[in-house]
Amino acid sequence: MQVTLTATAKIVTLPTPDGSMPVRIWTGQTESGILVDAYIASIEPQDVANARRLEDELLETTRES
Repeated sequence: MQVTLTATAKIVTLPTPDGSMPVRIWTGQTESGILVDAYIASIEPQDVANARRLEDELLETTRES
């Protein structure tokens, strides 16, 4: 299954066994068109050289809302 996701500026706090953690809500859909929300606690580039660019893109998403 493939899911295409788009970051939102929404950050919520989810409970964990040790307390809580902030997660960003991403929205998207599956290949067959099912709409989904994903609660992403961490996202890292596969190539460390792109880390700053990824961070900038996520910050831009936060500023857009």
